[in-house]
Amino acid sequence: MNKDTQTRRRTPWARILAAGLAILLVLTAGFGLAAWIWRVDLARVILVRVIEGQGFGPVAFSLDRVDFTRIDVSALRLRGGAIAAEHLAVDFELSALLDGRVGTITLAGLDLDLADGPSGLEAGGRPLIAPGTGDAAGGDASGGGASGIDIGALALDGARVTYRSGADSWRVVASTTLSLAGNHVAADVLTASVEGPPGKAALTAGKLALDLPAAGGLGLELAAVAIDLPGLPWALSDAAISLRLTDAGLETTVTGAVLRNLQQPPLLIPVSLSGQAGLVGDTVEFSLKAAPLTLGNVTLDIAGRYDMASAALAATLALPPVRFASGGLQPVDISPRLGSMPGKISGGVGLSGKLTWQGGKLASDLALALDDLGFVGETASVSALNGTIRITRPWPLTTAPRQRVSATVSSGGESAVVEFTGQLLAKPALKVETVTIRAAGGTLTSGAFTATLDRPAISTVIEVAHVDLAEVTRVLGLDGLSGTGFLDGRIPIEVAGDRLVLTDGALKAQGPGTLSYRPGNLPPQIAAAGREMELTLQALSDFHYDSLAIEFAKAAEGEGYVLLKMAGGNPVLLPGQPFNFNIRLESNFARLADLVLLGLRSAQDLLGRATGRLQQ
Repeated sequence: MNKDTQTRRRTPWARILAAGLAILLVLTAGFGLAAWIWRVDLARVILVRVIEGQGFGPVAFSLDRVDFTRIDVSALRLRGGAIAAEHLAVDFELSALLDGRVGTITLAGLDLDLADGPSGLEAGGRPLIAPGTGDAAGGDASGGGASGIDIGALALDGARVTYRSGADSWRVVASTTLSLAGNHVAADVLTASVEGPPGKAALTAGKLALDLPAAGGLGLELAAVAIDLPGLPWALSDAAISLRLTDAGLETTVTGAVLRNLQQPPLLIPVSLSGQAGLVGDTVEFSLKAAPLTLGNVTLDIAGRYDMASAALAATLALPPVRFASGGLQPVDISPRLGSMPGKISGGVGLSGKLTWQGGKLASDLALALDDLGFVGETASVSALNGTIRITRPWPLTTAPRQRVSATVSSGGESAVVEFTGQLLAKPALKVETVTIRAAGGTLTSGAFTATLDRPAISTVIEVAHVDLAEVTRVLGLDGLSGTGFLDGRIPIEVAGDRLVLTDGALKAQGPGTLSYRPGNLPPQIAAAGREMELTLQALSDFHYDSLAIEFAKAAEGEGYVLLKMAGGNPVLLPGQPFNFNIRLESNFARLADLVLLGLRSAQDLLGRATGRLQQ
């Protein structure tokens, strides 16, 4: 066979092979062209399979863009709308995508509706993480799960999450970028606003770690948390928060938190907080420990429960006695707002009892223990202040009726032991049942009255019992008058600010006694006695009275008067000769005013500190 014959035999096979290759190239190009032309439909099919493979079907969306590096989706709806997003963007490299890996998924306007259900945390009536997906399905621990898709990061922009538990609803709007590893989620920065039954809060966190077990529930760890409360002058920072949601309920732990008051000057110095809370059904049980950062010996313990169904709070408080000293700890060291308080405080103050909130009303049954408290105020000096005051409402400060405290009070050169029985009203005002002043060898006891703390105005009757005559004459400011014996009686009194009005005051001696009157300036009725003046003064220099009555009165302005009515004699001058004297003396009653106002002034000053300054 010659060469030409062989060549003619091979030519058809070469032509056939060439034609086949050409057809194959054309088919390949055609399939590639068809894939490119129909890439949107293909991508839609793939996305539906991937999303439904994660258990989030049924799926609805609008596919806006598909190329070799990015897919854009809008109007995304999963689980029948329980999960929705305004925009979804998937960034990837083609080679990585062929290996089942994507770079970043960005969700804008995510709307997630979650609720407690029989199987734990649910979306659209089904478990948020469906059985058979994630780690439980044998997926790669580093990524997506049963679909074989690993997600590098998930960026959330304005994600809205609603969580319903019973009748309560919580709403969170958050932005962050999450790194995903199976059912484990982490983030470096989180910003969120939270709204729930207790109110609203703005939250930021430096670290986030979230676990979503396939069996249900979740675990959340937040670090470097800061919380602001809109409308309230308080802020929380540096907190580490741990949350665990299981079939048994929700548990929360807070450590390392610092609470700051934003008012100027601050109501309270920065306080460290730590505590725990657990949610079972509609009830939250909690415990909290608070301690000023710079005062290690002051600690407040709070424990209680909050019923979300009735919005009712019940808590117990325990503050062991805090000891103040003139050269040591002062209230201003705890509450800088008290910085303008004059003088120093000494003694102990403790607080314990119950606090409740229901129907929008705050109430309490707190015991404020005062232990040998002392201070120098604007108008009076107080020492040995003791008592336990029952507080029925902490804000505005209100006490129960018939509260009793006692103290030694000094003012205007006078000193007395004052016992107060009464109530602090919310105005603020003092509703006094009695004020007993132990002075002048006896007692002065007031009747009931009510006085505001800013400018006292009272009208009452002072009952006088077994008061030493010598002290009475000194207090009444009668020049040259002294004596022995004890007096009883009553003094109708009115006070407006620092003005004292006395009407029809009357005191009587309990029995015989002595009286000596040696004035530096003679009263007009004695000076006018002429030749009898010397005899009168001699009789009064050592007068032994059988009966003695003192009547007095004073208007708001000017001097008052004292009328001495006595019967008796002088054992040296005309023995056995009876004398009857009616002597009218002038007095401004300055010392009596100081003594009577001691209790009111001290109560005004002490309670003014606790109410006026703290309620500014």
